Amino acid sequence: MTVTPRPAQADPRSMPAEVASRELRNNTAGLLRRVQAGEDITITANGKPVALLTAGSPHGADG
Repeated sequence: MTVTPRPAQADPRSMPAEVASRELRNNTAGLLRRVQAGEDITITANGKPVALLTAGSPHGADG
């Protein structure tokens, strides 16, 4: 598993955890639970950021 934890002093919203695309493929449900809990996760491919996984609002919600 390739997960880079955030530094303890960092604001959680400014420093997302980094997860390799392989981990996203192998542990999608676990990563989605983390996002639902409020964590942002940067997805990497070959060590480079390619996407940000973040919670969205429910479909059709105002706001």
